Amino acid sequence: MKDIAMANKFEIFEKHKDTLMNLSFDSSHNEFMTDSQLEAINFDKVKTTYLNDLVLSEICSKSVDALIFDPARQIFIEFKNGKIESYEIKTKIFASLLIFSDITGETISKLRKTLQFVLVYNPIACPISTQEMKQNKIQESQSRDAIAKYTFSKSGEEFIRFGLERFKSFYFKAVHTYTKQEFEVFLNKIDDL
Repeated sequence: MKDIAMANKFEIFEKHKDTLMNLSFDSSHNEFMTDSQLEAINFDKVKTTYLNDLVLSEICSKSVDALIFDPARQIFIEFKNGKIESYEIKTKIFASLLIFSDITGETISKLRKTLQFVLVYNPIACPISTQEMKQNKIQESQSRDAIAKYTFSKSGEEFIRFGLERFKSFYFKAVHTYTKQEFEVFLNKIDDL
């Protein structure tokens, strides 16, 4: 497992370390969305501790599932194995940013230079919608997911789904929406840092 050196500065992060595999567990389908043993921070538990320390209930806020937090990278990760509600993801992003900023003392201006967001989703539960096709000028096809990703990759851009592209540059250094398989490729790349 990777050492989370920076987390030592923040006891709340230190107390809630786990593997990405465990953090990706979907109890409703009884499956993991990754088998990665990369160490990360259980940001749901960070949120709960943070709110309880303020004498508030954890139901007051939502949060992303995981945070990779070390000198080389800072990445919020949300795992969604079922249907995705865009509003729910956005709510989790905003709340997590505020909690993270308050804990670390970092401004949004500074975070947008370092922090990334990754949504890992199940492509069977979330095929590309007609609205997404129209917005991105994708031709209707049974293999439209592959066509969309191929088209964007040829233009040197990454296909970002679920209306999350607007968070790039304003809140995050980068935003990614990956299938489980694409997430494994991403993890292999960041592991080399």
